[in-house]
Amino acid sequence: MMHTAGEQLPPEAERVTRRHSWTLLLHPVVLVALSLAVAAAALLTGEEILSLSANAISLYKLLGGAALLVCISAYFQQQQRITERRSEFSRMHALADDELARMAGALKARMETRDAAEDGETPR
Repeated sequence: MMHTAGEQLPPEAERVTRRHSWTLLLHPVVLVALSLAVAAAALLTGEEILSLSANAISLYKLLGGAALLVCISAYFQQQQRITERRSEFSRMHALADDELARMAGALKARMETRDAAEDGETPR
């Protein structure tokens, strides 16, 4: 049983999604903090700002690029975990559906056999 876009996920899948969603918020906060630290360091240097500006810009780009890579990596890891959990839940639901169908078939056969025995007929 596959879940479509409008269909609700099982409660456990929703909890997994909510539990890991805060990690995506943490990475942009770290990026902003690093940006502010680089800007503050550049402003505090005063007279040396001209000689350090190229280094500060390079450091800013390097830190920003590294933070962006960390964000992208974390996002894809989280999406992979969510996809694995969803497929696991879908597989469990399919197994449960198959088991219910098997049990319903067995119950129907038993009832037909019982009804036929009560009527004195041979079972179908």
